[in-house]
Amino acid sequence: MVCAIFATGDILCADMEGKKQWAKNIGVPDNPYGYASSLLIFDNSLIIQYDNRNAKRVIALDLLNGNQRWVKERWQHRHLRMGGW
Repeated sequence: MVCAIFATGDILCADMEGKKQWAKNIGVPDNPYGYASSLLIFDNSLIIQYDNRNAKRVIALDLLNGNQRWVKERWQHRHLRMGGW
Protein backbone atom coordinates (compact mmCIF):
# COMPACT_ATOMS: atom_id res chain seq x y z
CA MET A 1 0.00 0.00 0.00
CA VAL A 2 1.19 3.50 -0.84
CA CYS A 3 -0.37 6.53 0.88
CA ALA A 4 0.04 10.26 0.35
CA ILE A 5 -1.24 13.39 2.07
CA PHE A 6 -1.66 16.70 0.29
CA ALA A 7 -1.73 20.34 1.44
CA THR A 8 -5.54 20.28 1.11
CA GLY A 9 -5.81 17.57 3.79
CA ASP A 10 -6.68 14.92 1.21
CA ILE A 11 -5.27 11.47 1.90
CA LEU A 12 -5.13 8.79 -0.77
CA CYS A 13 -4.05 5.18 -0.37
CA ALA A 14 -3.46 2.94 -3.40
CA ASP A 15 -2.26 -0.60 -3.92
CA MET A 16 1.07 -1.34 -5.62
CA GLU A 17 -0.65 -1.36 -9.02
CA GLY A 18 -1.90 2.19 -8.47
CA LYS A 19 -5.55 1.27 -7.83
CA LYS A 20 -7.18 3.60 -5.31
CA GLN A 21 -8.15 1.74 -2.14
CA TRP A 22 -9.62 4.70 -0.28
CA ALA A 23 -9.43 8.49 0.02
CA LYS A 24 -10.61 11.00 2.60
CA ASN A 25 -10.05 14.56 3.73
CA ILE A 26 -8.93 15.30 7.29
CA GLY A 27 -8.80 19.08 6.88
CA VAL A 28 -6.10 21.70 6.62
CA PRO A 29 -4.19 22.26 9.86
CA ASP A 30 -4.06 25.79 11.26
CA ASN A 31 -0.30 26.27 11.49
CA PRO A 32 2.42 28.03 9.48
CA TYR A 33 3.91 24.84 7.99
CA GLY A 34 1.00 22.55 7.02
CA TYR A 35 1.77 18.84 6.95
CA ALA A 36 5.49 18.80 7.68
CA SER A 37 6.01 15.19 8.75
CA SER A 38 5.92 11.99 6.74
CA LEU A 39 3.12 9.48 7.00
CA LEU A 40 3.94 6.25 8.81
CA ILE A 41 2.47 2.81 8.18
CA PHE A 42 2.61 0.58 11.25
CA ASP A 43 0.58 -2.46 12.29
CA ASN A 44 -2.08 -1.93 9.58
CA SER A 45 -2.51 1.71 10.61
CA LEU A 46 -1.67 4.92 8.80
CA ILE A 47 -0.19 7.33 11.38
CA ILE A 48 -0.55 11.08 10.76
CA GLN A 49 0.84 14.00 12.75
CA TYR A 50 -1.87 16.69 12.75
CA ASP A 51 -0.87 19.96 14.42
CA ASN A 52 -3.23 22.86 14.82
CA ARG A 53 -2.28 25.95 16.80
CA ASN A 54 -4.36 24.82 19.77
CA ALA A 55 -4.64 21.06 19.24
CA LYS A 56 -1.62 18.93 18.47
CA ARG A 57 -2.41 15.27 17.91
CA VAL A 58 -1.51 12.03 16.22
CA ILE A 59 -4.21 10.22 14.25
CA ALA A 60 -4.25 6.52 13.32
CA LEU A 61 -6.42 5.44 10.38
CA ASP A 62 -7.13 1.86 9.39
CA LEU A 63 -4.85 1.16 6.46
CA LEU A 64 -7.45 -0.97 4.65
CA ASN A 65 -10.43 1.41 4.73
CA GLY A 66 -9.38 4.80 6.19
CA ASN A 67 -11.60 4.54 9.27
CA GLN A 68 -10.23 6.27 12.35
CA ARG A 69 -8.68 3.85 14.84
CA TRP A 70 -7.54 6.32 17.49
CA VAL A 71 -6.47 9.90 18.20
CA LYS A 72 -3.90 10.90 20.81
CA GLU A 73 -3.12 14.44 21.92
CA ARG A 74 0.55 15.33 21.51
CA TRP A 75 2.46 16.83 24.39
CA GLN A 76 4.42 19.99 23.62
CA HIS A 77 7.18 21.32 25.82
CA ARG A 78 6.19 24.70 27.23
CA HIS A 79 9.38 26.34 25.91
CA LEU A 80 8.82 25.24 22.31
CA ARG A 81 6.43 27.29 20.27
CA MET A 82 4.98 26.59 16.85
CA GLY A 83 6.69 28.63 14.16
CA GLY A 84 10.03 29.11 15.89
CA TRP A 85 11.82 29.43 19.19
